[in-house]
Amino acid sequence: MDLLNLKQVCSIMQISPSTVYRRVADSRMGISTFPLPIHGSRKKRLWKADDIMFWSEDMPEIHRESPASQKRHLKAVHKELLKEFGIKVGDEETN
Repeated sequence: MDLLNLKQVCSIMQISPSTVYRRVADSRMGISTFPLPIHGSRKKRLWKADDIMFWSEDMPEIHRESPASQKRHLKAVHKELLKEFGIKVGDEETN
């Protein structure tokens, strides 16, 4: 059984470590099918190479916005509501 470390998983999938961590968290919450690491220690996460290859080749990618992107999108929606309908959402100033 071939094992991959975090750096190898990132290289194969062309994603950052933070994206891997986010996908693992989503998988633990049941909202993703991303393979979980087989080693429980946070210091050394290892994945089965076959699991990563199968997931990256055969599983559809679900687009998920980053928190910063979500915040920008929400701010734009709030600004549009204020402009179009005079509805102010929240206490933040829209610039």
